[in-house]
Amino acid sequence: KVNIVDSQAKYLQMRKKTSETPEDKIASPMAGKVISIPVTKGQEVKAGDVLIIVEAMKMQNSYKASSNGTVKEILVQEGDTINSNQVLITLDLFKE
Repeated sequence: KVNIVDSQAKYLQMRKKTSETPEDKIASPMAGKVISIPVTKGQEVKAGDVLIIVEAMKMQNSYKASSNGTVKEILVQEGDTINSNQVLITLDLFKE
């Protein structure tokens, strides 16, 4: 038996794994390079705010806050090469 997985299927599979990451942790579903981090530690963010931009497969991907909170920790720097499913930023989410 041979399984053939095209790049789209592989990407979707990686996204599924990342969606299992808790809401207070921001992780990239694939390896890439950190392009920009427009937030700072201690900054309050709202749902939908861009937290980090990662370039992977020649595309820039913006990762956004899913809930309101505060940036607890930034675990990478601009220019860093990252692994798939690596946690990049942690948040303290506000209780609603």
